[in-house]
Amino acid sequence: MNNEFEYDTLPADTEDAATYENDVQHEVFVPREPQPSRWAMDEIKLIFTRGEELFVYIMASLLVVTLLISTIFFAATADGWTQPAPNVDPGKVTTQPEDTAKTPELNKGPFSDGKKGNVLYSDASSVKTLDLSGFSASHGALAKLSDGQIIASSGADQRVYPASLTKVMTLVVVAEHLRSEAALQETITISDDIVVTMKAEGASGMGLAAGEKLTVESLLYMLMLQSDGVAACELARYVADTEEAFVALMNKKAQSMGLTGTHFTNPTGLYNENHYSTCRDLATLMGYAMNMSLCRKIMTEDSFDAPCTQATGSVFSYHVYNNLLVTHFNKYEDMNPATAGKLTVIAGKTGYTPESKYCLVTCAMGSDGSYYICVTVGADSYADSIKAYQAIYGGYVG
Repeated sequence: MNNEFEYDTLPADTEDAATYENDVQHEVFVPREPQPSRWAMDEIKLIFTRGEELFVYIMASLLVVTLLISTIFFAATADGWTQPAPNVDPGKVTTQPEDTAKTPELNKGPFSDGKKGNVLYSDASSVKTLDLSGFSASHGALAKLSDGQIIASSGADQRVYPASLTKVMTLVVVAEHLRSEAALQETITISDDIVVTMKAEGASGMGLAAGEKLTVESLLYMLMLQSDGVAACELARYVADTEEAFVALMNKKAQSMGLTGTHFTNPTGLYNENHYSTCRDLATLMGYAMNMSLCRKIMTEDSFDAPCTQATGSVFSYHVYNNLLVTHFNKYEDMNPATAGKLTVIAGKTGYTPESKYCLVTCAMGSDGSYYICVTVGADSYADSIKAYQAIYGGYVG
């Protein structure tokens, strides 16, 4: 008899009992399914328990390795953003938005030839008080470019709204972020959303239309000679992908220059309560730009023909001219005899919003070859701004 199996219990009824006895005699039996022993069950439970522990250990190890790799990576890149990949457009640098503490200061391109570090103009030892009593301008400053000093001022450190004088900083930041001279010939397509926004906000400009294609160089001339708001926004996006990221670059540049009284919220100069500067800072900014080869070239031009390809494919040119130099100063150059033959205005930028009134910053060359920067803010008209300039240059220069 095979003892590997247990027999079923004897059936209760007689007929089944007889059948059962007959089956036993012929060794016919009904086996039960084999059941695992308690020892086997314990082993299975132990295997599962150890498997769970092993899984937890593996996952924890992977987490530690991941954290270690991340720490090494961020430590290696802590000094700044990694360099652009080889297939990045060589004409521009893509920057990270808003985090001004980590926004890179390029200053490596062919046009990054401005002075480095804190360049804020200090007061000369014999600084004079600027008399603006006969003019509507509320604030002003006169600086000697070669000395980097304010030689006469009125409210030079008081907060003012700079209007389109902002575009001098826009020019500086764009110029410093061009990686090659060839970048000037990169093509930008005018965006519909920028055109719509600038029209809605009443920004100045030449009437650029969506879909038109112009070079970076052409837009830079439009920016400075015609104060074009669309050009300012397109250049901002070209450099930094978004206007917000570009404004972060503007503010970082202002900080590095020592312009502690300046803060920007846009690249155009349109009014915002948090978009402000001072006459001292604006004089410093203009002097900085005049020391940069590309900025100086653009700001001292009387005119520029900007080729444009329309969305239809037809080609024409915008004739861009410096209204300040070509019209206004020529019109008023003999208004004050004290300046006749004494100074020649070679560059400048106008600005206006209802909040700032008429603003003006110029660079003039004296008969002795020295250069001067003059800023006025808050005049009732451009004509009055120019009258004030004539008086300032005539009364406080040499």
